[in-house]
Amino acid sequence: MAGDGLFFLGSGVRPHPAVWKKSPVEPYDTCAAADFEAAGKSFEALVAELEGEAAAALPHDRLEELIDTQGREILRLLLQGHL
Repeated sequence: MAGDGLFFLGSGVRPHPAVWKKSPVEPYDTCAAADFEAAGKSFEALVAELEGEAAAALPHDRLEELIDTQGREILRLLLQGHL
């Protein structure tokens, strides 16, 4: 198989640093824990809801819908906190 043009991840072959290009995008400022407070509160609220009796009575499809909807909101808040 040697010489057949296959490249294996982890082979240690890296491009020469001279060909690396600097990203035209400026880096973001560093984030503080307070930036993610809304996401943390939303996550805690979701966990509390899942621990409740009402969630225990939900059929699987409704539970999945709940997690999907609120999970997307948590992801949105995390991204917003990062930006």
